[in-house]
Amino acid sequence: MPLLSVEETLALFLIFGRVGGLLFFVPPFAGKVVPVQLRVALAFLLAYILSASVPMAEVITTHFSSFLLSMLYEVIIGLLLGFIIRIFFFTIEFAGQVMSTEMGLMISSSFNPASEGHASTVTNIFFYFGIVLFFIVGAHYAVLRGLVRSFDLIPAGQVFFLSFDSMTALVRATGSMFLVGLQIAAPIIGINFLVNLTFAVLGKAVPRMNVFMTSFSVRIMAGFMILTAALVVITHYLTTQLGTGAETMLHVIAS
Repeated sequence: MPLLSVEETLALFLIFGRVGGLLFFVPPFAGKVVPVQLRVALAFLLAYILSASVPMAEVITTHFSSFLLSMLYEVIIGLLLGFIIRIFFFTIEFAGQVMSTEMGLMISSSFNPASEGHASTVTNIFFYFGIVLFFIVGAHYAVLRGLVRSFDLIPAGQVFFLSFDSMTALVRATGSMFLVGLQIAAPIIGINFLVNLTFAVLGKAVPRMNVFMTSFSVRIMAGFMILTAALVVITHYLTTQLGTGAETMLHVIAS
């Protein structure tokens, strides 16, 4: 590894800030699943590879406080890019929580090391399904390409401010999380409504029937049956959102 000049070293650290901010949010590198040392090493390796090809600002300051400010800008850009991709996993977690609530499975929860919190079993299954889908459809390549293209839009070391259009695009991307999440959970919501309506009628017709306890097992069984039947449609929704993730993160910083 040849020795780098001062300007090349500073440029390397600026790129490292953006790459590190991205990896901080994007699963499976986010959370405690991947050790911090490994994430830092991977970010530094990617930064070193990109340092030979990505555009840099015309002038890279060598003043300590100014360089720290530039480094902060790069980290913020990386976090913003990573947050856009993380919305996909927020969507999965939101849909899983809605499904678990409708099926009555919120009581059973387990620790998810990726999100560093407790979640229902359905939510955890969907989260890891999303990670597998993330790599199967090649979304990680799209994220890397988007990261490289982000340097064409905002060279490393250049000051960046969120415009009104950028904030609008960010709000729309965040809002889509709830829309897609409800679309994914819609079959479970529908079957739960039918089950509750059916047992409400039975409760009036047969007053001695324990409607709550009987409907509880039926809700779980019907929910898993509909979830299995709708898995292809759910995969389509998730794949579509993954396909637009890289374009969305570039649109936010380019607006």
